[in-house]
Amino acid sequence: MVKNARVGQPNYFASGSINRSGNLRRDPGWLADRLANPRTRILPLHGSEVALVGGDLVWLEIGDLPAGQALGHDEEGVVFLGVDGKGGAVFGIDLSAPELVELDLPLPGDSSRTDLRGAAMLLAPDAGNHVAYLSAMLTWHRRHRWCGVCGRPTTPSWGGHLRTCSACGAEHFPRTDPVIIVLVTAGESCLLGRQPIWPARMWSALAGFVEPGESLEDAVAREVGEEVGVAVQEVVYHSSQPWPFPMSLMLGFHASAGPEPVNITVDRSELDDARWFARDGMAEAVADGSVMLPPPFSIARQLVDSWLTV
Repeated sequence: MVKNARVGQPNYFASGSINRSGNLRRDPGWLADRLANPRTRILPLHGSEVALVGGDLVWLEIGDLPAGQALGHDEEGVVFLGVDGKGGAVFGIDLSAPELVELDLPLPGDSSRTDLRGAAMLLAPDAGNHVAYLSAMLTWHRRHRWCGVCGRPTTPSWGGHLRTCSACGAEHFPRTDPVIIVLVTAGESCLLGRQPIWPARMWSALAGFVEPGESLEDAVAREVGEEVGVAVQEVVYHSSQPWPFPMSLMLGFHASAGPEPVNITVDRSELDDARWFARDGMAEAVADGSVMLPPPFSIARQLVDSWLTV
């Protein structure tokens, strides 16, 4: 069984220091009280862009809001994230929400907005978890303003963790999309693919969405079969990673294609190319730039690195 190379450490974007405190989401009085507390912390995002000063997240407090401005716990663009290690409530807000665009937040003059992928190269793991959590929640809100049952408007409650239809009363909870990602190996080689939109020389593990009525193991076998025409066995779970691009959960696996590399049939509608890489040559190819792997914060990179270090 292949073990996670990062023993004792979650993947980037995973567990952070915020206690989600699901029971407190349903207490409007408690939420209102915390949003009236000047020391309550706020994490601002603008869509999927993060406000940074240097490589650090910009945090604000309720007391930073100009006089006369306030936030509501059931307001569009406001999400209760949970309670921090000191017992303080933490909220996130979407500055791109139409209801909040006129909010006059005093962001530091030397702050800059950075897309989430770029920010992930800079932020410490705990901060990465916070922005991934908030970004996925805000994406869900933007996509569910209308009821999937009857098509009428929905309104947020539970500190942004529930949307209710104004007409039929249907309740809608946050969703995440399960995606398998798998490093297929055969003897001393691994199988990597690439998509045409990726930078030149970038290769990665194979991935695909889990379909309804499908187990994770079946999804691994199906995706590998569809994309490269290879049959796999010995599917072994590695780890998982929240992936806020926009709101997925990556479920990582290793799988074997047998003792030796087999022929590949690439589905060009899925991949630009795929090929086997020998373990001995992989490190050299990465070092000289002839092969680019995904960034270190990605589970795809963790799958490859854990195989290389076995």
